Amino acid sequence: MKMTLSTSHAADLLFRDEYGGWSYAAANAMCEYLEQLEDDIGEDIEFCPVAIRCDYSEYGSLDEAITELIGDPVDIDEEWTPENIATGDHDEDMQMHLQELTTVIPFNGGVIVQSF
Repeated sequence: MKMTLSTSHAADLLFRDEYGGWSYAAANAMCEYLEQLEDDIGEDIEFCPVAIRCDYSEYGSLDEAITELIGDPVDIDEEWTPENIATGDHDEDMQMHLQELTTVIPFNGGVIVQSF
């Protein structure tokens, strides 16, 4: 038996997952990403909040994600200084760097990164 979820219903389920810690914006972005992935691969994806929480993490910024997952951004690229990271000057470069390693889902308020 299958149940079809709307984007908002799925996002609400992720948001309410007490162990997920998702913001509503991230939960919504995650569900939109999964819907697009379904369209791209032509198959339904089983919605499992536990699997999603284990496979993806929300970060407040690209800088925060890179720092936690790879290390200090200044050590990765000499052009990434704390001053120009704070202004967002290298967000595109930082996103491309992460995308070489894993799936990155930007949203208004942060970024979601697939575990790698």
